[in-house]
Amino acid sequence: MLREGQDIIFLAEHPSEVYVGLWFHHVIYDTQRHDNKERSADWARSAARDLGASAESAQRIYDLVMFTRHVAEPVAIDAQVLVDTDLSILGALLRGSRSMRHRFGASMGGFLTQCSGPLEPRY
Repeated sequence: MLREGQDIIFLAEHPSEVYVGLWFHHVIYDTQRHDNKERSADWARSAARDLGASAESAQRIYDLVMFTRHVAEPVAIDAQVLVDTDLSILGALLRGSRSMRHRFGASMGGFLTQCSGPLEPRY
């Protein structure tokens, strides 16, 4: 995912914070819980502070991780870069091979595993 972000990271106001947000947005992933993003964001903020980041920077990192819940449209450029990078895997899956769709299809409710060829957008 960090590789996908390299193409647009130059747009970010705080690129290092965007990268930290990307690193941490799935650091806690427990399928039995519904607070993974909050716990990941808390950990990111705490780690940033422990490593010497300012309170403002640590809070921005927390906020960036929380944007990966995809419940609000990102307005600030850093959030847009992070969310676009986070969602870029979906574009790769849609363009990707059948084996890639099979590998990730379970997390998409089986939708991608039912496709036999490249997917084309329908408008």
